[in-house]
Amino acid sequence: MVCFYQSVDFYKHYFTYPLTTGFTVINPKFYKIPAITFCVRSPFKLTKFCKKNPHFCQRPIDLEDFCLLYPFYCKDDISNLKIPKMGYFADLPSAELEYYIFQSFRNYKMNLETPLIFKPKLWNNSKYTVVENPFEQELKKSKFMRCLSYNLHLMSDKEPEIKEAETDEEGTLPIETFLIFAQMKDIFFPWAKDQVFFSVHSPYVPVNPLTEGDSLEPGFKYKVFVRLEEEHLQPSPYPTNCTDYLDLWKKNNRTGPRSQEMCKSLCYLSYTRKCFGCEKAKLILYDPKNLCPAHLKESDCPIDFNTEVQPCKRRCQPNCLKLKYHTRVVKIETHEKIFAKRDYITVDVSVRDTDVTVLTHNPLYGAWEVFSYVGGLIGCWLGMSVWTCFGIIEKKFRRAAEVIQIFRNQSRLSADEAISLKLQTY
Repeated sequence: MVCFYQSVDFYKHYFTYPLTTGFTVINPKFYKIPAITFCVRSPFKLTKFCKKNPHFCQRPIDLEDFCLLYPFYCKDDISNLKIPKMGYFADLPSAELEYYIFQSFRNYKMNLETPLIFKPKLWNNSKYTVVENPFEQELKKSKFMRCLSYNLHLMSDKEPEIKEAETDEEGTLPIETFLIFAQMKDIFFPWAKDQVFFSVHSPYVPVNPLTEGDSLEPGFKYKVFVRLEEEHLQPSPYPTNCTDYLDLWKKNNRTGPRSQEMCKSLCYLSYTRKCFGCEKAKLILYDPKNLCPAHLKESDCPIDFNTEVQPCKRRCQPNCLKLKYHTRVVKIETHEKIFAKRDYITVDVSVRDTDVTVLTHNPLYGAWEVFSYVGGLIGCWLGMSVWTCFGIIEKKFRRAAEVIQIFRNQSRLSADEAISLKLQTY
């Protein structure tokens, strides 16, 4: 009975597919380089924009107050100072200006207009993207921000970069150094303090650096130290119920999403394509040429959002392999005497420790564990069977001995009676 209970209890537990968690630290030969995304709030450099489009600009309405609030605009000759007609110290924006700004996000010459100064080799592995501007004030002015992502592979057919894990004399593994030219007088939106944002993240995961990153200031150097952590999950029927997106990507001829986050983003993008014939940048837009105008809203779509998008998102299971990049940012002020040098931002990204922490969720019962446990139960059953068998034989043997003894006693009794009768006869 005990063995039967143990057997039932084991099989009930086994078919819940339990997992055990383990930590290991490895030092890989090749280090998986993260994606690095920079976003710039200004859609244009102010001076060039007003020079090219004077009908979209004007002199500040209250020049004195404007210069008190934003002195960096007024350091030079202010007689020709112009700002865009965005309703801030200026007239309200015209429909023509709003359309002009919107089209600039769709058609952007990445290597000519970006303030980022990249090495030539970096351009081949860089991607222009667009994110939503989550700040309420900007929603009325410019809903989007243009970004430049290095080593981003959300939907590409290429593998992310890896680098041989050889550290320099300081014990660090250099990844890349980025230089950004950011003159304060060229800020397009005067009311916005933070202008440049960046984020270090997985090459397969879309992020919005405005909400998941750090802001950068001109005149500073930023040393960014990266630490990688991996998490390995198990697919169905285990509780982690993950999807191996990388394996699916390879099977689908190197197409499709490579993370749960991008899978969910595609659900939303597919919904907006059906609704409007274009794509809304809910998180990050990988192909800005299809960008939807800001005035289009979900309420304008005849297709129900919850019916279309939510079931699609529920089908996007967690990644079987999660790459988590943790960063520590050190901000260092530059002390160059030349003012021009203070218009630059330097971002130096490196790995201080190439060790990778690996978190694994492994099946509690492997082949050997199941064999051992089942073998123990079989042994228990066999032990009980042998014991029972010997017990039955022993009972039968005793019963037979008792019968023989009774028979012998009866035989002796009959003999004694016969002798007694003979004696009585004589």
